Amino acid sequence: MVSLSSGEGLVCVREKYQRQGYMRKVLNIAFAEGDRLGVPMILETDAKNKCDKYVHLGMELAGTRDLGMFGKLRNCPT
Repeated sequence: MVSLSSGEGLVCVREKYQRQGYMRKVLNIAFAEGDRLGVPMILETDAKNKCDKYVHLGMELAGTRDLGMFGKLRNCPT
């Protein structure tokens, strides 16, 4: 599900379709829509390996918040 008009969205790629470029395609749509609207795209994730994937796809790590027993939250804006 991607909901760009509301300002929030959730993106996932089913396991059998991973490593085929679908996440990059979806993020490129979101980047273009953010550019069109003049708003930043901000992503939060709970795992370093996920953050590394988003950085590879053009985002940058802007900060990390410690959530205690729940781990860390990584902020990755474009």
